[in-house]
Amino acid sequence: MALPIANKANVNTMHRFGDLGRITTPLALAVHRSSYEWAEKLLQKGADPNIGCDFVANQLLSHLLGHYPEYDDARPSLNCVWRPLVLAVGMGDEPLVRLLVENGALDVVSEPKETSDGIPSSFPPAGDVTVHHIYATGPLAGVDTIEFLLRSFPESVNAAVDGWKTPLTMAISSRKFDAFEALLQAAAEVNYPDGPLVPPLHAAIETFWLSTEPASRSICVQFMHRLIQRGADVNRIYNGSSPLTAVLGGISCSETKQLLPSMFPIVQMLIQGQADVNYMDPSGKTPMCIIFDKATLTWDFRTCTFLQQPLSQLFAAGADVNKHGPNRETSLFSLLKAFFLDPAANVSAAFIQCTVAYGAVLGDDEANRMFIRWLDNAWFQKTYRMARYHGKRISKEILFQAYEGAIKQRDMKKLKALGAFGEPANTDVVLSLAFHPAYYNRQVIERSRGWRFDANFTDAEDSGRGYMHKIIRVLECNKGYREKQATRDLQQLLLRRCRPGLLDAGGKTALERLRMMANKE
Repeated sequence: MALPIANKANVNTMHRFGDLGRITTPLALAVHRSSYEWAEKLLQKGADPNIGCDFVANQLLSHLLGHYPEYDDARPSLNCVWRPLVLAVGMGDEPLVRLLVENGALDVVSEPKETSDGIPSSFPPAGDVTVHHIYATGPLAGVDTIEFLLRSFPESVNAAVDGWKTPLTMAISSRKFDAFEALLQAAAEVNYPDGPLVPPLHAAIETFWLSTEPASRSICVQFMHRLIQRGADVNRIYNGSSPLTAVLGGISCSETKQLLPSMFPIVQMLIQGQADVNYMDPSGKTPMCIIFDKATLTWDFRTCTFLQQPLSQLFAAGADVNKHGPNRETSLFSLLKAFFLDPAANVSAAFIQCTVAYGAVLGDDEANRMFIRWLDNAWFQKTYRMARYHGKRISKEILFQAYEGAIKQRDMKKLKALGAFGEPANTDVVLSLAFHPAYYNRQVIERSRGWRFDANFTDAEDSGRGYMHKIIRVLECNKGYREKQATRDLQQLLLRRCRPGLLDAGGKTALERLRMMANKE
């Protein structure tokens, strides 16, 4: 090559190379052969580092273009020319990269190639692909090369390919942590304005679910952690999904079970970053609804077991357990319905525990009937212990039904598990039921000797009158043995430690009414 150069040959002439008829320049060929010496000589003789070539378009850039499935049909005949710098970056040849940049190579690595009709091609758009995209996807560029290019071309660190992917999101998709970290240090944007650009946090979540190896999943978790540290918006909506719903929505098939344990720290990270745990996507589903859908549709025991942890995380962060889903059903109603309709629905019992423990309320009469059926199984005892552990209170409506069923069945173990003995807030409900002639239970009354009883406890459905007056009214109308025994027990209880009771419609207290009953007898 020295002889043509010495005779003033045109160092920028384009030549066809090889059997494929690729068009290239002497400089691009020297870079392709990793010949630093000849590349330097050509540049000294005036070679233009920004004249493109299509010599290696299908080879070194296949990894880059692999991120564009819509371009698959066009790949065999790429209608563009690529500048020599892309060769050096793609091969990870740092000396050649420095040589080309120092001699005026541009960061935009492609230029339009005129077609037969003289119109420049639009694939890929000129000015979209930069060297930052190349090293973010190529496997060979080292950290030193990346940092050098970032210092040389800081203005294009956020350039978007075809208007939708930046170098940062490409580094995430390629799982290149070195390039990702270098871009962050170079002030790459982690929050894009609304538009077609894929937010980096969403890109990391998508890559997480596409990963199959534990090491790749671990890198994706690191991506999310660093993005949140750098201020990524944990509530940014993309294609109708928030990051939290995108994480939970990725659970779609049995192949993803191995990913579930890795998902927990992601959910925790998003919640700690103040993610909206009640965000409702366009289909009307909250993160809680998505978990229930995954559980009730698959009924896979292992999957449901894993899903209990993120569900508890959502509730602990303030997820509205009574928010209606897209079918206008509460979570408790939908779970109960699935529990009784599906033969394998015993898996949902754990979810029912969790929702009740965090204050789920029943819906209409049908939901009440289903829940009363469900209370007869042993799961509810675990539910109450779970509620106490988390410092929550089961709603009075549900507790009242549970106590009523336990007293009817004379099930002291269930009453104890439900906190009937020793829980001051539950004392009045339990005693009022125990004294009722329909459920009269001396065991419960005997256990109440040390309780502090409030005869003022009212029933909102009974015009504000106390439960004692309701019971006394029943006792007054019935004169059987049970009623007499209940009257004596209740009178003794009220005489010993009852607070002044509410007045009934006749202006009498509960104790006065009991004394009148005793005198009549």
